[in-house]
Amino acid sequence: MMFFLLFRELGAVRNCMNEAFWSRSIPCGSVSALAALSLIKTGKINPQTRFGAIELVVGVGSLGYLIGKCSFIFSDKCKDIFLEKAPESAISERIRIDRGEHYKQTVITDSSQPEPLEEPVVQQENQDYVYPDIEEDLSTRIRDEWTNHLRPSTKI
Repeated sequence: MMFFLLFRELGAVRNCMNEAFWSRSIPCGSVSALAALSLIKTGKINPQTRFGAIELVVGVGSLGYLIGKCSFIFSDKCKDIFLEKAPESAISERIRIDRGEHYKQTVITDSSQPEPLEEPVVQQENQDYVYPDIEEDLSTRIRDEWTNHLRPSTKI
């Protein structure tokens, strides 16, 4: 299944990623790398790897970078960017549904075609097949459909 983003949605994604990079990823990555380096310098962590402390500092810094980026992407700030940049997109509609908000969309309908009122009554081979009334009990309708499963289709 492929998803296509509209131009406004793509702009919102780029804006969200840029904001995530500068406001969360870089600070979290650098703080976690500096914390790992200071723990190594004080001797609380003993790096026993092939490359020494560099491997541990880069790994912890990368983990902090990813945690910072994910924390912004799943935050309300990124969702607000979508609502601001692409208010009519499917992603924004999903955000509104999750928040319990409602966005009124205008739907243009073709008023030249009338709505069908009822299913037609069809006669075949001197037998009357009539759809059940709306007030009829659902269990009776299901029982009739199962007992008369060979009933011909009456849709036009």
